[in-house]
Amino acid sequence: MSNLRGKSKIKIPDVCNHFNIEFINTISMLRDLHIKI
Repeated sequence: MSNLRGKSKIKIPDVCNHFNIEFINTISMLRDLHIKI
């Protein structure tokens, strides 16, 4: 059980970081669109 928990703890931050990166990218894209408009 401890091994599975350790792996899940490693996977969860990676997923969160992935979503954060996509979120930041979308915000930057929206800002670029607003500037272009």
